[in-house]
Amino acid sequence: MPRPKHKLRHRLALCLMKYLARIPAARRPLLAGMLARIILRLSSRTRKRAINNLALALPSLSDQQRRTMVRQSYTGIIQGLLDCLNLAELEMDIHCDEQAAQYLASGKGLCVVTLHTCCYELVPLALQRLTGRSTTLSHLPNFIDPKHNPYQKAGIGYVEKKQPGAFVKLLNQVKQGAVVTLHADLYAEDINVHFFGRETRAPAGAAMLSAFAGTPLLLAWGVKTQEGRYQVFIEPFMHQPVERNKTAFELVTRKLYERFEQIILSYPEQWYWSFNRWRT
Repeated sequence: MPRPKHKLRHRLALCLMKYLARIPAARRPLLAGMLARIILRLSSRTRKRAINNLALALPSLSDQQRRTMVRQSYTGIIQGLLDCLNLAELEMDIHCDEQAAQYLASGKGLCVVTLHTCCYELVPLALQRLTGRSTTLSHLPNFIDPKHNPYQKAGIGYVEKKQPGAFVKLLNQVKQGAVVTLHADLYAEDINVHFFGRETRAPAGAAMLSAFAGTPLLLAWGVKTQEGRYQVFIEPFMHQPVERNKTAFELVTRKLYERFEQIILSYPEQWYWSFNRWRT
């Protein structure tokens, strides 16, 4: 049972969410820019981590270029979060490889891997519009009721990532025909990888889900054009299910991170640079 103080915080947070959801789409970029400047000014830890990550990954950039890119990235991410409050109404263009389209049209369960660019939930939304059976792994605060659940309003299923047995639930979803999206660009202790020339560790969940569900592995990502329109790209990554062994998980995850790096280099201002990605 939540304490009275927690109940008050939850109500205030829900009221704020409702207010932000009513902001017209045309005004969100300006608000996102204002919030990004405020947050980056107040949160020195977030700002410094992003700048340091850019220095590690893109050392050719000047300090001013890094600061500009951090502000652009954070503005885009905040606007993406604002847009997620109206997920069902988002407009986008979907670019789907022919082979990927065949996999999606098969009616079978699939595993799709993505990364944190601009609006995080673009890929699950695009897959829902293409297939009608999209599911993602996510965490929603417990004060959000079904009426205000952006996934539910958009028809997207989701598995609470903080619950015990979340991976098994995702596996069951795939076996029942769901197209499951996993964000795989966060730090995890599973697999050693090289990312932008530096050693770090990465999650093996996408490779494992493909292996144990017996499905191909697709890769998808979302970006925003200079004109302000969202686009989602979907391509096959593994045409055959990943083999069920640690060596295969490592090989696939390392290849995946090579592809992540290519995508990020194409849209560096749209990836979220404030993750504690290169840990020592």
